[in-house]
Amino acid sequence: MNNAQKHTEGQAMVMVMILAVVGISVVTASTAVTIASSQNASSFTKSEIAYSQAEAGIENAIISIIRDNSYSGETLTLGEGTVVVTVSGDLTKTITAVSTYGAVVRTVEATGTITNTVFAVTSWGEVP
Repeated sequence: MNNAQKHTEGQAMVMVMILAVVGISVVTASTAVTIASSQNASSFTKSEIAYSQAEAGIENAIISIIRDNSYSGETLTLGEGTVVVTVSGDLTKTITAVSTYGAVVRTVEATGTITNTVFAVTSWGEVP
């Protein structure tokens, strides 16, 4: 084998090594992006679940107020989350529901008045 032939084989090996490093880098980067996207989607889903559970707490409180005007709140366990519901006020009721799902906490508040067996909601929304 002459020197020119050995030099060419050495260059081919260096090219294969460079392509392997580039390929591994691309696979690693795409895996990291996929994992980050998955974690963001999971956080968004948990936040939406917490919000829905807080709204369920408000709805449960409205039903409870209609049945018993002295209802002052409770703690509900909904799946993996908990909702702490508090009710204040006499003529105008303020209902606050704080939902905790994992590390996510969302709070929804509603106000309204009750006349006979009708609860009229005047406001409803998330509290930062």
